[in-house]
Amino acid sequence: MSALWATHSPSEIERARSALHTIPPDGIEYPEWVRVIGSAAANGLTLDDVQEWDAQSARHDHRAVRDTFKSMRRTGRATLFWFARQHGFADDCPLTADDLTALRADQEARIAQERADQERRTTGERWTAHRHAKALWSRAQQAIDDHPYLVRKRLPGTEARELPAVEIHNALGYRPAGAEGEIQGRCLVLAIAGALPDGSSGLTNVELIDEGGQKVFLRGAGTLHGSYILCKAHPLPDNDGAGATILVAEGWATALAASLATGHPALAALSCTNLRAVVDRARGRWPRAGFVILADLDKTGTRPHQSAVDAAHATGARLAVPSFGDGESHPHGDFADLWALGAVEAIRRAIAGHEGRAAA
Repeated sequence: MSALWATHSPSEIERARSALHTIPPDGIEYPEWVRVIGSAAANGLTLDDVQEWDAQSARHDHRAVRDTFKSMRRTGRATLFWFARQHGFADDCPLTADDLTALRADQEARIAQERADQERRTTGERWTAHRHAKALWSRAQQAIDDHPYLVRKRLPGTEARELPAVEIHNALGYRPAGAEGEIQGRCLVLAIAGALPDGSSGLTNVELIDEGGQKVFLRGAGTLHGSYILCKAHPLPDNDGAGATILVAEGWATALAASLATGHPALAALSCTNLRAVVDRARGRWPRAGFVILADLDKTGTRPHQSAVDAAHATGARLAVPSFGDGESHPHGDFADLWALGAVEAIRRAIAGHEGRAAA
């Protein structure tokens, strides 16, 4: 056992006991409560001392105190006195340089442990989202063209699967919800490819779109950074991309509409802030392909969204902007809206007109 807490004089024990009783057990959060107990033990206090202190608490649990005292790692001796001083403890034994060093080491170890614990929780949540995504994808059936969202967008069901919301609820054990509430009715299920926690690539999440058009993701999957939905209407190249043009859009409907109109493969980045990451990741796989970012219009309805412009500048991708040709503004308009209007040639012109051109 370390000399730091191997032996203690009666005066040191009494000083530690006085410091402990200065700290109200109900006045600190659970992580601090655990650290105080560990430091009390490091200062030579016994389980009986700690039980007596915690008995002041309205939530005193004899077994919890015992288990914590016996199982936890001893923290630095200075920790107890640091907390005690926050609650008015004063004596003629100021913290020494060694005490302060030990206290800093304890704090650094605690922060590192908290980060490690959070990383483990996050990794576990991502694997759970991966398993849920696989379960939903395997249960889902081919989407039918009469799904209300597909009808409004004039898109085929061949690119998606669908499940009733109630089956999704049952499979997940919770009810996915967005800003408009829980998803309802028949829900499209779209597979999202990305990086798994072990560094491999695979199904990381799904996008669910209900009959009203509300879009939600599974909880716990983490950031979408670099993840995308692949539109299968036209396959991605099986070489380094030489001679190919790959479209990258924000939404799935936009990506699919543009792919159907032009014959180019397309990826949906799912967020305007993810466009750059998707282009960068795809370029790593298809370095010789040309990339075209499909901008949505901004809230003015006359200019491309700035996130798309920035992504094009950052990646060197070309930028295509939808044009409705009617002299009107179309706030948040996109290529899917052109497709729904039957303006297939307008989509082709907008994209072909930027082939070979870098972002301006």
